[in-house]
Amino acid sequence: MTLQNLFPILISFLLAVIPAVFLLWYFLRLADSRKGSSATVMKIFFAAIFSIFPVVAMEIMISKINVYYQWSKFIYYFFEAFIVAGLVEEYIKQQIVKFMAFYPGRIHKIIDGITLTIAASLGFACIENILYVFGNNWETAIARGVTSVPLHAVASGTMGYYIGLARFARTKGQERMLLNVGLWQAIMIHGLYNFLILISPLFGAMFAAFVIPMVIFLYIRLKSRIYQAQELDQELEGSL
Repeated sequence: MTLQNLFPILISFLLAVIPAVFLLWYFLRLADSRKGSSATVMKIFFAAIFSIFPVVAMEIMISKINVYYQWSKFIYYFFEAFIVAGLVEEYIKQQIVKFMAFYPGRIHKIIDGITLTIAASLGFACIENILYVFGNNWETAIARGVTSVPLHAVASGTMGYYIGLARFARTKGQERMLLNVGLWQAIMIHGLYNFLILISPLFGAMFAAFVIPMVIFLYIRLKSRIYQAQELDQELEGSL
């Protein structure tokens, strides 16, 4: 393989990886993440990359339940968006954070829940982006870099806020409730994004165009949650 042939592959790889790496750096800086949590962040990031294998296996199995396709394309796309993509992917990300950080006691602040879950989301988005970009054009990489990758971060970051709150829950019941609320919010955000993309061929490109203001709104909302988590962490430190 010549250097000339390698160049497009290298560019595609960089276009696939850079958005996830940049957003991870950005959110860690925004959250003023502790230096001691860097190792856990990277472990979760790479664990999420390898989670692509069970995720794809689960999505293939669920997709074979094709009875909903016989009803209408609308129902089919709804199932694909909210169950096959939203539920499976966000559930796996939550499990990674729970078993690698939540249960082992590596979440020391509410903000840790956000940063670690964002790390999981961007690890998954990184490998997903690589798989999408290879075999497609650079426009696909750019489009995913400004919509799909940030969407993963804001959906899972929202879930991470509740994971952080659950770490300081007073009862097991409250802990389960917060974890479930976070998971379902992430599923709804992720599912709505996928649904708008999937139905755009049926109802027009205007539906796909909604994803950009949607991602911007959710980013602003997550940024507010990050500041709120930092304030709550200060209150918790002051009460100790």
